[in-house]
Amino acid sequence: MQDEAFDATDSITVCAFTTDETEAPLFRLPVEPNSRNGLNSPCRLMVDKITTIPKTKVGTRVGRLDDEDIVRLNQAVLVFLGLAGSPKTRT
Repeated sequence: MQDEAFDATDSITVCAFTTDETEAPLFRLPVEPNSRNGLNSPCRLMVDKITTIPKTKVGTRVGRLDDEDIVRLNQAVLVFLGLAGSPKTRT
């Protein structure tokens, strides 16, 4: 999920995903396989499992999110991190 403008860094920020079908609509975003994303089975993006790892630990790509899924992920991350609301709505 890290912007390509930061490719020169030695690490990358990723959002883990799983094929576990646990329902958690606020932070487990379903992604269906299609010809554009290259996934082989339905999965869920784990918005609560965002982490930064060394690029040396990254294996081969298993798929790529569609633009719509990237927008959904970005929106969910903003909500999860508390960046989506105005300061007045936070307590």
